[in-house]
Amino acid sequence: MRSSLRALPFALTTALVALGACAKSTPQAPQEPAADAAVDASPRDAALAMDASASADATTPDDASGEPQTALPKDPYGAMKESARIACAVLAKGAQKNFLAPRDLKASFVDGDDLLALVNRSPQGALAPDYAPTDMVDIVKFQPRSPADCEKYQCLRKDAASAMKELLAAMARAGVPGHIESVYRSYLAQCVTFQGWVKRSDFCSAAEQSALPGHSQHQLGTTIDLFTAEWKASGETVFRQGFGCTKGGKWLVEHAWEHGFVFPYPIHPDDLHEKETCIPRGDHEVPINPKTGYRYEHWHVRYIGKDAARELHAAESAKDPHDPDAISLEQWIRQKRGLRGDTDVSVCDGCNCGACASLDEANACGTRAIALDTSGLPKTSASAPTITAAKLVAPPEAKGWSGAVLSVELDVPEHTLTQPPLVGLPGPGFADTSITTSAFVPLPQTKPRAYPALAGAVRVGVRVVGSGPAFPYTFGLGEPQVGRTYNRANLLLPAPSGKKAFLAPLPKLEGELEVAVLKGGRVEGPVVRVAPKP
Repeated sequence: MRSSLRALPFALTTALVALGACAKSTPQAPQEPAADAAVDASPRDAALAMDASASADATTPDDASGEPQTALPKDPYGAMKESARIACAVLAKGAQKNFLAPRDLKASFVDGDDLLALVNRSPQGALAPDYAPTDMVDIVKFQPRSPADCEKYQCLRKDAASAMKELLAAMARAGVPGHIESVYRSYLAQCVTFQGWVKRSDFCSAAEQSALPGHSQHQLGTTIDLFTAEWKASGETVFRQGFGCTKGGKWLVEHAWEHGFVFPYPIHPDDLHEKETCIPRGDHEVPINPKTGYRYEHWHVRYIGKDAARELHAAESAKDPHDPDAISLEQWIRQKRGLRGDTDVSVCDGCNCGACASLDEANACGTRAIALDTSGLPKTSASAPTITAAKLVAPPEAKGWSGAVLSVELDVPEHTLTQPPLVGLPGPGFADTSITTSAFVPLPQTKPRAYPALAGAVRVGVRVVGSGPAFPYTFGLGEPQVGRTYNRANLLLPAPSGKKAFLAPLPKLEGELEVAVLKGGRVEGPVVRVAPKP
């Protein structure tokens, strides 16, 4: 099923934000696909609206470009450790194209004992294969259990188990008695769970539904797949759509934080239903939420402590759920740590080339990945891309910039980083000098979004000559098809290296344009002029 291409205006300095998603580590019934909407986009319809307030100033300090002025803390992800490899056959390199590179399988930065451990799909968010909490109890008798015991008992860390007991009692008093489906899972147990998903569908579909081993929050011993007894009795599987809209699901959203539990995988703000915050909108397909890396889950709750849960709940409540700046647990933890951007791209497994990162050159995506150093930070080219050509692409009958698409060709060094928004796809015949706008395939668009510059990220800036030092239109150099998901979050992405061309639709403009490469919001190299069609 393809996403709707119904276009709405967006800013070249903005990113498209709209996709809801979640993540689970246990099988769920497939989602009911939404009906395709009409395809009525054109390059002119996709014209970008100016948001000068968010643009970068080539001559002013970092605060004007939106780039943070403070340096990242030392070891922002923690010190990297390499564990003895624990086998998980489904992730090992073999004849298949989907695998994790050796270092990505063994390396970890996460302190799993930290209640605010940043566990996600990225290489920086992986738990060690041999990590297990040491303070677990079984959730029936509340007796201490070893990690080996917890392969046969349902276990949680002691404090999480006590909080769970309080939460279940509160649910019973509210008339929505709870049902626990899943709690702690070891790396090996998660390997079995993920393998089951792969057998039900395929590797890439499984990776959107189930966390890769080492990347599951269930390994922390603080996470529960929590439903109600009524929901358990009403269907063949508990993992199906609709739980968030039940009485019990709504009660959990309103009260779980009071007991120290939060929901790490919400629906992306742009994908929320107009009237109900418990279901996604139905006019387009809902893929992963790029801010969390997974599809939404209204049953996946994680214990972070009552004080932290109260603080996160206040931060979430301060924003309208439909606000593009609404945060999830991921963004809240990143803000507390001083990390930049909404999230980090996922580890390379062959499914997400052009939007992944790896600690190992021998990864499934090669140069289409961000290369990470042993601090978990991206390696970046010392030199910036250079513009080799910039021209107007327009139909023969066009005048000025009406219906125009800007074609910018660049020579991009390896290890160049970029960020959203990404622009449309070149269509067939792009190399033909007689190209018209029919060769431009726009991306599906939703709500406009202006993203501040991220340190080290390269974008192309566009301005009208004489309009001032700011570049009010910017676009990233990532692989355009990646923008269908990742234009809805602000994060670092790998730019394809070599001689590349990018096509960007333009709004109605008057006069000659100036085009430049911007790095972290500042001009790198010469400014190129492009004249409109007479």
